[in-house]
Amino acid sequence: MSALVTGLICHMYMLTHNFMTYDGLWNQYSPQDMITSGRQFLTYFAHISSDYDLHYLNGILSILFLSITAGILTEILGIKGKAERMVTAALVVSFPTLASLFTCMFTADAYMLALLISTLAIYLIKRYRFGWIAAIFMMGLGLGVYQAFFSFAVTLCMFSVLIMILDNEDIKKILMTILRMGLSVVGAYAFYVISLKVMMNIKGADGLGYQGTDKLTSFSPDWIMSGLKAAYSMFYSFPVRTSVFRNGITLELATLIMVIAGVGLTVYLFIKKGAYKKWYSYLLALLIICVLPLGINMVNIMSQDIYYNMMVKWSWILPFVYVITLSDRVRPEIDKDSKITFKEVFKKQWLSIIVVITTFVMVYNFIVISNIAYYNMNERYEKSYAFALRIVDRLEQMEDYKAGDKIALLGGIPREYPSTDITVKDVEYYTGASGDMIYTSSTAFASFLQHYLNVTVNTVSFDEEMELVKTEEFDNMPCFPDGESIRRINGIWVIKING
Repeated sequence: MSALVTGLICHMYMLTHNFMTYDGLWNQYSPQDMITSGRQFLTYFAHISSDYDLHYLNGILSILFLSITAGILTEILGIKGKAERMVTAALVVSFPTLASLFTCMFTADAYMLALLISTLAIYLIKRYRFGWIAAIFMMGLGLGVYQAFFSFAVTLCMFSVLIMILDNEDIKKILMTILRMGLSVVGAYAFYVISLKVMMNIKGADGLGYQGTDKLTSFSPDWIMSGLKAAYSMFYSFPVRTSVFRNGITLELATLIMVIAGVGLTVYLFIKKGAYKKWYSYLLALLIICVLPLGINMVNIMSQDIYYNMMVKWSWILPFVYVITLSDRVRPEIDKDSKITFKEVFKKQWLSIIVVITTFVMVYNFIVISNIAYYNMNERYEKSYAFALRIVDRLEQMEDYKAGDKIALLGGIPREYPSTDITVKDVEYYTGASGDMIYTSSTAFASFLQHYLNVTVNTVSFDEEMELVKTEEFDNMPCFPDGESIRRINGIWVIKING
């Protein structure tokens, strides 16, 4: 219930508005057949709703799936306290990755179902002796929908084992869990690669190539080494050099408190529960801590050329959930029937209370940031609509223009004017939510006109655009909105919006 309520509070603005993005222009109606991007199962998951970009329905389904995921997550990590379970659920649905994903609402429900299945796979591994067999196919399905969810599943495995070590569980149980998880991870990737190749052959699809996905089915030693360096580098640069955890003093302090609490609680539980007495506990704990950056940023290893934004950062939720889990472990139980004052409760549970309050502060900040992103999406739509209306009005007033003529919008976003995006420092890493304009190409402009102005135009090919750019007439044209910024060249109406 906490996840549903928080999710609606955080994202209702987006759910009730048809904010458009560049990718959304191509996906107003789409079967999501992304096999050449290494997402062979996406189209099947996307059919749970429809092929339309339905913001309200897809958003509600996404929040529902993510709420269930949050519940499974608390079961996997053994979080028992009500307050801890509530803030964990609230954190999962408010973390900025969901706001970033909602800029691609046309695929959000499919992605969240895949994350749910990937999380459930880890639950089966821990709960049932042979659950790892089913987990192979479930994790493989999640990987075949979106590569970032494989990273989430692997990272969850690592934190789950680390907590077992801190709980000083039997070494045989720990090693068997590691073995089952390892078999599932390797098997899932093998299933993914085999199914991808088979399905590409059946569909006659061309080879992979989207943002480095051509390396998903074959790794070279140099590629692996490069990926390892990128993963460790991203582990440092993402929280330090971006504004995601540094968006205001309260969020910075909350993040710092969680980091300190995480380190302190790890050491405390390692000593308190007796794990420090066993030499192999040091070895296993150190090994997991060292490879955690690889799990969190595994997508860097798998697809190194991909453009990294908040949408692939799902694994970054887990370190904070880990801290909540540890605070739940050290919280002393209080007899419900005993008459005890709040002061006495705070004395006994002060650390858990601080972690819960700090998490709530993070949740509140993430809600604010998400709505800033949605605010700018509204701004971008209004600016794009007004700009398109001005161009169409000018174009239709041209003496020789008639419906059906070819057009070419050249120059991308106008850069000679100062940016009017006042949110750039807050949402610069939210692809689809930042910037001034939605469309940056002729085809995207044509799609925008079709859906929002009821105007149909014919566009030219990329090769034709390149030929136009090379002409002396184009070179001598001024930029929009100057009087000569729209001109007919070689039978094509050219709108020059940037040099």
